[in-house]
Amino acid sequence: MAPSGERRAALLGFPVRATSGFWFFLLIVFGLDPGPEGLVLAISLAAFTVIHELGHALVARRLGAEASISLGFMVGYTSFQPGRAIATRGRMALSAAGPAAHIAAGWICLLPWAAHPLDIDAISASGIATAIWWAGVVIGTANLIPLWPLDGGHLVSHAVTPLLGPSAARVVIGLSATVTSAGIVWAAQSAAWRSLVVVGALLLWSQVSALRLSR
Repeated sequence: MAPSGERRAALLGFPVRATSGFWFFLLIVFGLDPGPEGLVLAISLAAFTVIHELGHALVARRLGAEASISLGFMVGYTSFQPGRAIATRGRMALSAAGPAAHIAAGWICLLPWAAHPLDIDAISASGIATAIWWAGVVIGTANLIPLWPLDGGHLVSHAVTPLLGPSAARVVIGLSATVTSAGIVWAAQSAAWRSLVVVGALLLWSQVSALRLSR
């Protein structure tokens, strides 16, 4: 039986587990803007998160691994059990698949308003299009930033594994923590970017936790 507040389902053959934190986060998003745009943003965040994780899961299946999807507070995660050794190129494809699916889905959803996701004038003219753009294209692209635990950080880790061996992940996590710490200090001193301090703090907490587990 699933723990209290947790829901389990299956999508395209993949087990999907959604915790109460996932639904609570969507409720917060809607509560901050309890109107049509806020509702679209919450629904878009949920849909694109699932699409993102499906991108990872489908490639994992293609590589012979069994995958499952977990949805938590502000995050989604795809875990997989390889049936055979996965080469560096395959692991990089697996990491890139989530953001690729995320961005592509966001672009498709924007087509009623804009021909491409950089048509800012057309997108900003509609509150609904803006919500979809942020939830789809912007967040999908942000996942490619080369910092752990974002997909971009995993891509870097896989890319340097042939050079650094088993210590590659720890090196990338350590560098990510250093860059994130510097970013937090910089953002805290700029009124325009101060809101990113919270995001940076969450990233840093994840990075420090990962470093402790890697010892």
